[in-house]
Amino acid sequence: METRHISSITLYANVRKPGPVETAAKLAPWIRARGLECRVPADLASLLPGEMPSPEDDVLNADLVVVLGGDGTTLTVARKLARRRGVMLTVRFGSFGFRAEVEPEEVEIALEQVLAGDCNLEVRPMLSTTRLCGGKVVEEHPALNDVALVRGGSSRLVKIEAFLNDSPLAVYSGDGVLVSTATGSTGYNLAAGGPIVHPTLDAYIITPICPHALHFRSLVVPGESRLVLRMAETDGEAQTSVDGQITFPLRHGDELQVRQSPFGARFITLPGRPTIYDKVRLRLRWGERLL
Repeated sequence: METRHISSITLYANVRKPGPVETAAKLAPWIRARGLECRVPADLASLLPGEMPSPEDDVLNADLVVVLGGDGTTLTVARKLARRRGVMLTVRFGSFGFRAEVEPEEVEIALEQVLAGDCNLEVRPMLSTTRLCGGKVVEEHPALNDVALVRGGSSRLVKIEAFLNDSPLAVYSGDGVLVSTATGSTGYNLAAGGPIVHPTLDAYIITPICPHALHFRSLVVPGESRLVLRMAETDGEAQTSVDGQITFPLRHGDELQVRQSPFGARFITLPGRPTIYDKVRLRLRWGERLL
């Protein structure tokens, strides 16, 4: 990867955990000692003595964003950076870390590799989710992991009509429907019985959640496919969740459009690091005796 243009690095941390904050406190002077600009968002700067916060636009427009946190932090940053084509180096502080590239103790070595150009750029497909009410767009969100349409506080089943490329696909009756990216296939999708898909694959997955009929199964569709979800019952209402972090209702008459986003999540990868297959084997303990 060509990295001679890197002159600014943003540190984006999960400020609710001490580990990411402590690592950021060590990295900021390390970055500046190499003649680079270090940008820090306000929430992190407030926890670092003597650190001044950078404007939000500057934080998101840095040449490289070092993400210090778990998968949830990575999801938040990926959505913020999507339209800006920002590049992330992810540092693992979570439990699973399917999206993390390096461990905390390796971050300085990893940054030296990146600055020397000894790295690659991996672009992962994202989803674009659009909610329409009365034919008008109400809100739109990108998603790196998944979009879930699930029953809300009611214990009733929900019935959801699905249309793929303008043709009827199914009427799902159950707890809901999950639409997952290849990157998100190891998350909620896997727990719901969906397949694991390589994170760079140009496809997404439609998985029914606890369907009332056993013949419903996951469907892997090409990335250019256009999915529309609607409530099948006049009194139906469900909750939409984007990456498990953004929620909004979907009522009868509303429409949820899901398609591949024109923007992808851009990750730094380093040679010799564990592959997705290594991570699946280690994190999910494949090949180990569980008892």
